[in-house]
Amino acid sequence: MLKKVLLGTAGVLMASGMAATSANALLIDDFSTPLTTDGSIIILIGPGSAFDRSAGAGILGGDRELTLVNSGPASNVVAANAIGGSYQHNNGNGAGTSLLRWDGLGGGDGLDFNLGDVDLTEGGANDSVQIKVLSADLSNSSVTMTFYTDIDSFSTVGVNIPTGASDHYFLLADILASLDIGAGGGATLTNINAIEMFMNGGAGFDLSMDFIQTTLDVTENVPEPASMTLIGAGLMGLAGMARRRKA
Repeated sequence: MLKKVLLGTAGVLMASGMAATSANALLIDDFSTPLTTDGSIIILIGPGSAFDRSAGAGILGGDRELTLVNSGPASNVVAANAIGGSYQHNNGNGAGTSLLRWDGLGGGDGLDFNLGDVDLTEGGANDSVQIKVLSADLSNSSVTMTFYTDIDSFSTVGVNIPTGASDHYFLLADILASLDIGAGGGATLTNINAIEMFMNGGAGFDLSMDFIQTTLDVTENVPEPASMTLIGAGLMGLAGMARRRKA
């Protein structure tokens, strides 16, 4: 019985710690709202571009814009879709780009600033942007994210997504430290009004994402030794109490 109590208590403590790391996550997009094109997929064969606007659940600000570009050659096939809760971009034998934008409802097809001063830190509870990557092949390619307070105040950071599947994190501090900023300075993380993600892919570029959110980086915020000592002391105390009752 004592063993069951101790194991149960430890599980509660560990689960509560894990819950604390995700309770304040700010969802940017979970891609549960598909593209508005038929079949929720855009295919460009040869040089050209396409624009899509999606409005619905799981999107920060309720509005997502996509600009897809095929840079050629004529045989190159570039495709993008948001279906089944994931976003996917694929290049054929040439270059292509995706520009995803979250800038709130009520604007035009260009860059607007209607997110309403979103606080990416959620009052200081979040320290990272998390991108849940299902698969990636970024050879000869790059991914950047730009965070806007307004047209003159923004910060752009490179996102170094590894090959394959990953829970990729980059720190909000990296946004503040960015030297790629607007004429009015960098973005204010507690007053964000638009976000862009730009995928600049070469031949063979593939990226599939499950979601993007700001959160607490669990890989950086593991329990400190002192915290584990306190948990251990608590469990020992429970064990002592149980023995005294038995006696």
